[in-house]
Amino acid sequence: SYYFGTGGADTVRGHILDDILILGRGDDNGAGDDGDDLIKGAGGNDRIAGEDGHDKLKGQSGNDSMSGGNGHDVVDGGSGNDGLSGDDGNDKLLGRSGNDTL
Repeated sequence: SYYFGTGGADTVRGHILDDILILGRGDDNGAGDDGDDLIKGAGGNDRIAGEDGHDKLKGQSGNDSMSGGNGHDVVDGGSGNDGLSGDDGNDKLLGRSGNDTL
């Protein structure tokens, strides 16, 4: 399933299937729930959680807070001063540019 945010501050949440969540330009909250999800920020200071499944999280620009959750996740902060964490599973954390906390 596909879910899209708007230009404001949105909360976008996936479901038990594999989801694609594209957040808007505001300071958004995105969560994948179960399934292997792709969650992509779009420039705000976003809070992104993969939750269960093997997820790919992309923060883009902005100062993002990102957590992979359970599963083998890729957490890519992009530019900005990001806070990145994994959880259970073999996770890859990519800070990129900015002063990041892993």
